[in-house]
Amino acid sequence: MKECNLCKEAYGFNFGLEGNASVKTKIMFVLHRSDNETTEFFGGYLAALRQRNTGIILERMLQYCNLDFNDIYLTNLFKCLLPKDRTPSIQEYQNCFEVFKKQITEFNPVSMVAFGPTVYEYLFPKNFKEQKLSEVEKKILYCDEIPELVIPTLILPHPSYIWKFHPGFNTRMWKKLCSEKQEPYFKALKEFLERFDLFS
Repeated sequence: MKECNLCKEAYGFNFGLEGNASVKTKIMFVLHRSDNETTEFFGGYLAALRQRNTGIILERMLQYCNLDFNDIYLTNLFKCLLPKDRTPSIQEYQNCFEVFKKQITEFNPVSMVAFGPTVYEYLFPKNFKEQKLSEVEKKILYCDEIPELVIPTLILPHPSYIWKFHPGFNTRMWKKLCSEKQEPYFKALKEFLERFDLFS
């Protein structure tokens, strides 16, 4: 799918980054949504992503597992940009979720990694009503929003949250502290991939 016209004010539709090796690994990473800053870089969405906190953390997580962006299908739950980066309406989210479900069916992932509360809410609406993201992070849930596909899904906070622990100051103590706080999320991803024979 190259374009979508379901939402009147939406533009810049982006179905995601499908790495060449993702056909083999069948791993899908799901973020919330993009913003207008991703259009300001030469080299497109991936180049912009790599310059931002979200992309930096994702790349580090993948490297921790001996993987890179080429090994995954990276997509957003909400796939378009909106004027002034406003928050999508409920109807816009619902429109895009239907597109997202078709995307999952076409790609048929073996596993997914869901980042952040909004992705968690839409993929697991029943769980979301009973448990906050903080109660299920680093756990594996089974997405059954598409009846014919029940997909093991690792729940993680958004990469921008994990970034809060980045080594932003040039002191050994701070770097050690940040590394220790980030590593459990990296380790959770690695263990998830190993559990489903996806780690290489």
